[in-house]
Amino acid sequence: MSRRSGSDEPALSAESAQEMANAGRLKQIRMVAGLVNRANPRAMPIVFGSGLGIMAVLIVVGLLEVTGAWSGALAWLKVHMISGYNPPL
Repeated sequence: MSRRSGSDEPALSAESAQEMANAGRLKQIRMVAGLVNRANPRAMPIVFGSGLGIMAVLIVVGLLEVTGAWSGALAWLKVHMISGYNPPL
């Protein structure tokens, strides 16, 4: 559902559009984040949380790979989970 009324100001004015066109890459990212935050204040924590979650998983997998525990975990999965699997075809 969209909440639109005639009194709402546009998310991007002509002046800010021109400013965004001349801005650097990081400034553009900050401006878009500000627009998203103004449109939906709950969106930014969701975006940051999902990004942090992905980074955490990648760090854990990297640490397991470096310590050698990753190959042990995959070997365990192969023996206990995948070996008893019979494809339906």
